[in-house]
Amino acid sequence: MFMEKVLLKRKLIIAFAFVGVFSLLLLLLFYRKPVQLEEVILAKVADRDISVAEFIRRAEYTIRPRYCKGNYNVHKKIILNSLIAEKLLAIETEKNDPDVIENERILNYLKGRKEQAMRQYMYYDVAVKKVKLDSSLVRRTFRLAGRRYRIKYFFVDDSAVGSLKKDIATGKASFDSLFQKYSTSKAMYKDSLFFYPFTQDPVAKYFYTTSVKKGEIVGPIKIDGGGSVVIMVEGWRERLAITDTDRLKRQEDVQKWLTDIKAAQIYEGFVKDIMKGKSVHFNSEVFRRVGKLLMPVYFRMKRVEGELFLNATFGKNVEIGDTLLLHFKDKIADLRNEIFFNVDGKEWTVGDFEKELQKHPLVFRKKSISPQEFPEQFKLAVVDMIRDYYLTKEAYRRGYDRVNVVKRVEDMWRDAILAEYGIRKYLRGKGIGLPEKYEERYKIIETYINPYVDSLQKKYDSEISVNLDEFEKIKLTRIDMFVLQFNVPFPVVVPPFPEVTTDYRLDYGRKM
Repeated sequence: MFMEKVLLKRKLIIAFAFVGVFSLLLLLLFYRKPVQLEEVILAKVADRDISVAEFIRRAEYTIRPRYCKGNYNVHKKIILNSLIAEKLLAIETEKNDPDVIENERILNYLKGRKEQAMRQYMYYDVAVKKVKLDSSLVRRTFRLAGRRYRIKYFFVDDSAVGSLKKDIATGKASFDSLFQKYSTSKAMYKDSLFFYPFTQDPVAKYFYTTSVKKGEIVGPIKIDGGGSVVIMVEGWRERLAITDTDRLKRQEDVQKWLTDIKAAQIYEGFVKDIMKGKSVHFNSEVFRRVGKLLMPVYFRMKRVEGELFLNATFGKNVEIGDTLLLHFKDKIADLRNEIFFNVDGKEWTVGDFEKELQKHPLVFRKKSISPQEFPEQFKLAVVDMIRDYYLTKEAYRRGYDRVNVVKRVEDMWRDAILAEYGIRKYLRGKGIGLPEKYEERYKIIETYINPYVDSLQKKYDSEISVNLDEFEKIKLTRIDMFVLQFNVPFPVVVPPFPEVTTDYRLDYGRKM
């Protein structure tokens, strides 16, 4: 009996030990350190740093001022000084005005920026990394990528696709007769189609992965936004990749394009698994009222979109979704406590929806929407926001908020906001502001801001270091670019270039 008790006790100890080790393994697995992407650090500024990739994006993805627009060494030094100055200004603002960054609207904006970066990293981690390209497909697309097709086409409704396919399959129907019978409009369109590695347009996918013949009728191909298109191939011109540089560039473009297509397919399956079993049920009356409030705001925003684009280009941090939210906020006071929709057993009020909008402005699938289409497109935009809500939860579960490149995006936008506040406060103390005209703004920078930045360089001299070897390797384009991402809540890729110094001297800090 005694031996049985001893054996039982030992078994229990072993069992508890096993459970403890197993639990620890699960804990370590759940809280595993996410894989960090390799970065080359260009400069350290106190507790902040600037990577080579960040330097290039900040220099090339937005409009630089005239005084540092080129690839000359002097211009590169001004760019580096400007980005270091932005960090110094951010540090000073944090010390002197800590409440600035605690503003709820700014915190939600930064959280939204971070969470967008987390979802983008998740796309890379679960989809892009897993892509394996078929070498025969790469060769075929490389060959076809030089073609610029001449095409005729018309659009058809989804309801007509079945009978249209039967008519095409007979081989007897002409393109003109199909147009007369099935086209949703009186117009037949003509256009050219060329290979562009930054789109996943379904028509381009077909033409640059499949060999077609002159005179062939292609389709119907389902297109984004609803409906299908039928195309007749009139012919094409070939642009050969003759030089080694041309061939290398085309090879890179083709591999990137095919990788994007394959990754999108993998990610679509991943998203379906995340959303499996979840359905959205709208409160129809509240949906109608919220949509009625948003629709005129949406169309007003579309009319001023060009102006907002120019504002962002010339240094004003304004985004369409952000402006839409401010208009919306004033109009829904009576609706905030009403149930807007139910998803996965959770009820969302209009107030909950409003809070989520601060982190995730709506993204409409169609870029041009008629008033009749707005309710359906609004519903789809809300559904996409809900999908991203669950994807973000999964990204947090995987620890993507701790990935270096995600944190860099958040830090970049936070420091840009802090520096902008700091410089405007400094100028207000002098009784001046930043004028719109370049010549006047340049004079203000030279007269007032340069000396202030010089004083910060001296103050933090021992805490600044620069990797001069990597700096010398950087080559920049002289072409003005303003880079936007599509189909994301925050389309502007980087903050406006910090116009905070015209100084090209690196006479502070130390070599890294």
